[in-house]
Amino acid sequence: MEFFDCHCHTERSACAEDVSLSMYVELASGGAPPFVVTDHSAHLFCPADMKWAFWGDEASEIFEANRDAGMARCADYVAWLKAAQTGGMLVGVELDVFYDGRLVFDPALLPELDFIVGAVHGMRTLNNEQPLEQVVDELKTRTLYLAEAGMNALAHPFREWKQKNREVPLWVIEWLVDTAADAGFAPELNCHYKVPQADLEMVKLCVERGVPIATGTDTHRSYEFGDFSYHEEILQQAGIERERWDAVLLPAPNVTGSRV
Repeated sequence: MEFFDCHCHTERSACAEDVSLSMYVELASGGAPPFVVTDHSAHLFCPADMKWAFWGDEASEIFEANRDAGMARCADYVAWLKAAQTGGMLVGVELDVFYDGRLVFDPALLPELDFIVGAVHGMRTLNNEQPLEQVVDELKTRTLYLAEAGMNALAHPFREWKQKNREVPLWVIEWLVDTAADAGFAPELNCHYKVPQADLEMVKLCVERGVPIATGTDTHRSYEFGDFSYHEEILQQAGIERERWDAVLLPAPNVTGSRV
């Protein structure tokens, strides 16, 4: 089977290394399986000298001060990708959201995308070592905002927890899978931020409850593209036979000129 990669970065993501749009065009032209280019919306929106502003204490003020220019940069990004689109390369974004629901992207552009990966980045409750109840409340609130915006997949659900050495309770994973089922998005099994135990529990619950699993390499370096060895490992540990993978994994969208 061919994995559908829902999460790849170009040089427009500040954290990317040796990847570029031209690299993806070449791969797509050469017959690579379907994949989505999904640069960080916060990196696209913010001025060149403030790429990490969304993660800082003055994020809201910088967002408002740069709203018009940021929206224009979002439009330029979408046009840039669409002009280069070829083969199985799809146009997307890794969508950031503020705590109050403001999207760090132009909402009017979202219907023009083939795929939206939502991401809960920079959880201040985890950064400030707040109690579990508050951490979960922030996770729930921001995830639901992304779901309302129409995300297709939730990126690396446990990344922030891993970075702060916090264990993810099983009931939180259960909430995530149940919410994905209700809201119609797929949790992402991400190999750039590996959280084996939580990832395994998530995959088992997704299969049990009929929720598709998104597969993303979250490519930041060229050698990461197309490497689904971690996904295979987790699927095997979950006891899912290879012949069933197509049935449990999220397929590439059937793009016919607009997002579906």
